[in-house]
Amino acid sequence: MNRNYICADWGGTEIKGVCLTNAGFVRSFKFPSQNIRSLQAKTMAFKALQMVNAAKALPGSGNLWLIGCAGGDDKQAAHSLKRAILEADSDICGIEVYSDYVCNHAACFGGGDGILSINGTGSVIFGSNQTKAARFGGWGYLIDTLPSGAYFGKLALEGLLRCLDGDNTYEDYLSIAMRNKIFDNVDKMHLKSLITDELYKTKTIQRHLAGFSQVLAEAYFKGNRHAVSALNRSIDELGDALRFVGERIDLSALSVCGSGGLWKNFKGFDKLVKESCLNKKLNICWNKPMFDLSIGPLVLFSKSDKKSCKILEKYRSEML
Repeated sequence: MNRNYICADWGGTEIKGVCLTNAGFVRSFKFPSQNIRSLQAKTMAFKALQMVNAAKALPGSGNLWLIGCAGGDDKQAAHSLKRAILEADSDICGIEVYSDYVCNHAACFGGGDGILSINGTGSVIFGSNQTKAARFGGWGYLIDTLPSGAYFGKLALEGLLRCLDGDNTYEDYLSIAMRNKIFDNVDKMHLKSLITDELYKTKTIQRHLAGFSQVLAEAYFKGNRHAVSALNRSIDELGDALRFVGERIDLSALSVCGSGGLWKNFKGFDKLVKESCLNKKLNICWNKPMFDLSIGPLVLFSKSDKKSCKILEKYRSEML
């Protein structure tokens, strides 16, 4: 059967996907998102409909959905997503829902072994070595202290509020935020209430926090002692986490790939991480991702489906 393959990476802030057929790549799509565990049924149905509309008029004779999700380990949430897709897509011929970090690992290592450090809006470390696998972090913005946009943004907001309460050692944070026009036409007197009101009213708090991460980054490179201490401590924890996962899976020479917004958009982040790992005398071979993260579910599925292997190879040849 000449089926269509709709592959998606459903993250905590964004859904990115591709539509493929036996002939190769057809189109890509992208929408804002949330962790599937936090979605009400109505919102889940709307997101499912968005994806189904993106997959309309494909040339194949059935749609196979392969989705890696933030919150995919939650069986109830994964079941709700499957049901929403089933109800929205009259041409569906199958659906598989995986955890996002497992799919991201498969995409970055092409289904092979190694350790993936995801540092985007959120963070998690996941590694595999043949039959062994281990994970560290991925506990969410309320608890995680590994480098992520949400955690760095949380630290930045804390610094801003301390400054507004009179601690001038955080003045850099405020001057950077005002220079970058993060707050529009708000005087200093009302800024504190605006920050806290917006923070606790928003329904996408993780994404909201990540929007302030650049304040911490700029304060770091400006040499602010609070920013330097906080960011270095978080990056130091990342090195320890890589060592921990490597030990859990018996990987002596660490093959590591970094993925996510901090690796792409935080200028100098990769250098800071690599220097920290060198100081810890970690034996690391750094790798670049093999595939876009949206292809991860297809890489996993292809391990047990020969037809999918051909689709994957076709996509890879097109992207080279």
